[in-house]
Amino acid sequence: MNNSSPKVPEEPVNRTASVPYIVAFLSGKGGVGKSIISFNIAAEMAARGHRTLLVDGDWTFGNLHILGNAMPTAGLSEFVGGLELASAVQHIAENLDLLASPAAIGAGGEPRPQDIHRLVQLLPAAAADYDLILLDTSSGRLDIINRATACADLSLIVINPELTSISNGYGLLKYVVRTSGNINTGVLVNRAQSGTDSEYIYQKFAVLAERFLRSIPHYAGYLLEHELVSQSVAEQKPLVRLNRKAPAAVQISTLCEFLTGEWKTGAKSEPSSRSVNLKSETVLADI
Repeated sequence: MNNSSPKVPEEPVNRTASVPYIVAFLSGKGGVGKSIISFNIAAEMAARGHRTLLVDGDWTFGNLHILGNAMPTAGLSEFVGGLELASAVQHIAENLDLLASPAAIGAGGEPRPQDIHRLVQLLPAAAADYDLILLDTSSGRLDIINRATACADLSLIVINPELTSISNGYGLLKYVVRTSGNINTGVLVNRAQSGTDSEYIYQKFAVLAERFLRSIPHYAGYLLEHELVSQSVAEQKPLVRLNRKAPAAVQISTLCEFLTGEWKTGAKSEPSSRSVNLKSETVLADI
């Protein structure tokens, strides 16, 4: 097992303004692995030299501080209450900071609408020193999701092969498209049995979206069902730090490459057209 975590050389991203690239992680139901994926992508992007801010947008049950082995003394509540961002974040690793959920400091509860509004209004300017903001939203909380997608450059909907997850994910995409317009959206399949399995799940999702929403989300990639994921959570360490060559860690690296490609070339107003070839008739017949 390779326990080292070498930095991966990467060409710097040229931003036209001092505004971080914002990625919102969404899910229609809890338990799909959204937080694990957002934490691992944040850790890997930071290891590649990008200053990254990971935001735990689940006011009530946020747990990114557990994955990052951190004990925050401040977080979201304090930031929206007026505390400077530099004092509200918890340093996790080189190039990686966490703005923790109120639940991390025993102050979890239902967010007020003005708290959500203030967060997305203040965050981009307050976090101008960061390259990336990864915003892990609360599953199924449409008020938070609506605000997050409005300010995000890219929104990633995380689903798994369970029928309820696919159904809820599609319902979430429908909500996002109809409330936010033509946004830059991707679908990320967690706990797939294989790459082929993941692509077919995406096909089902995308064909329905094309037929009824006239909006095709990106195929962002997948993460296999793998024992290393459970080990990563238990040891509170990123996948790539445990074993960079393991399939799950390789897929995290691939997801980061997708994200970097979107960051370099995409804009949130650009149509989501870069996806795998849709086999509409075959998939619709199966559905």
